[in-house]
Amino acid sequence: MKFQLNCLDSVHMISALVTKAYRRTGNKFFVSWCGSKGYLSHLEISAEGSQAEDTNRVWAHELFTKKGSFRKRTLIVSYCHESGVHLVVK
Repeated sequence: MKFQLNCLDSVHMISALVTKAYRRTGNKFFVSWCGSKGYLSHLEISAEGSQAEDTNRVWAHELFTKKGSFRKRTLIVSYCHESGVHLVVK
C-alpha cells in the first residue's frame, strides 16, 4: 500500500490502512506515534506476530519539514510474514 504522507493526518486514512492490512494479511495492525521528552520521535506501524528487523519505523525528520508540515513524499507500507512490516519514504 502506498499513499502521500499528508494522508497520515486523517483518522479515516489510518482506519482504512489498518482495515485493508488486516483483510490482506489476517493480522491486526497498529499505528503508533511515539515520542520522548516532549518531542515526536517517530511513526511506527506494527503487525501482530514477530518483527524480525527494525523496518517498521519512520523518523520524524523524514516525515516533517522544519516548519512542521508533512513532506511531499509517499509512504510505502509492505508486509512479509517472516520479517514483519517494512516502511519506505520516497
